[in-house]
Amino acid sequence: MAKIIVTHMAPDLDAVTSVWLLKKYLPSWRDAKVQFVPAGQKLGGLDANEDTVIEKYSGDEVIHVDTGMGALDHHQFQDETKCAASIVYDYVRSQPDTLLRDELEIKAVNHIIDLVIDEDHFQQVFHNDSASYLREFTLVGILDGMKLQEGISDTQILQKGMESLDALILSFQSRVQAEDELKDGKVFSTKWGDAIALETVNDTVMKLAQIKGYSVAVRLDPASHLLRIKAWPRMRKDKQYENVQEKDIDLTPVYTIVKERDPYASWFLHASKRMLLNGSAKNPQSIPTKLEMDDIIDILKSL
Repeated sequence: MAKIIVTHMAPDLDAVTSVWLLKKYLPSWRDAKVQFVPAGQKLGGLDANEDTVIEKYSGDEVIHVDTGMGALDHHQFQDETKCAASIVYDYVRSQPDTLLRDELEIKAVNHIIDLVIDEDHFQQVFHNDSASYLREFTLVGILDGMKLQEGISDTQILQKGMESLDALILSFQSRVQAEDELKDGKVFSTKWGDAIALETVNDTVMKLAQIKGYSVAVRLDPASHLLRIKAWPRMRKDKQYENVQEKDIDLTPVYTIVKERDPYASWFLHASKRMLLNGSAKNPQSIPTKLEMDDIIDILKSL
């Protein structure tokens, strides 16, 4: 007896995410075969059944997602708060053998599902950046582009989409964790504006701190004791940004002081003068600083 997951041809983000959830978080369906049917149909002409998730077909166990008007489809409803992936997600969470138990991972998947719902119901038109080309620079854009490639199969599209989701779930977990860590950061004043300092291995806090408007963000990795200082970036001269003010920041004085106090550490001042790095994960030969976080904070406050 085999297990088969069925979804529609030319799988979109909703279909890909639905299959991914079943294979990633339900061990008994990890190795299930995937078959594709015309949108709205079921395998072998099975009748729609909104109560039965696992159906029998020629002796095999079959789950339909995002097609067939069944238990894990949503096209029979007019509800902009649901999609197939959200229904599959609820099903996965309800199963006794589910692997989705970690609180951080659950929060991350919640965010992914919310975005899939938005995409499936065209809610992106209501977003402030709906006209931005950044909308094409996404997993949705990648999936749409793959469908335009000659010779690519539905299986290949699905596989590449699921591999992308395997990576994205890690990025989302990092973002969720960074949001919590940012609440505990040390906030202090500099001549350029508010700054924040954090001791964490999670580098996503740096990007998030800038998004939150901090002029300077400092991160000390407690594992490697490598240090990063990032200032508010310089705006592109060929772009127009509404309600954004340029900040005149130059970390050269900071670089001069840390070089004097800790000359043997690996220090690099970026050409923009807005990024001061003590080593990098890209260079395993980096020598960490002997300075502590409070030393860096005092230097930034003293300028």
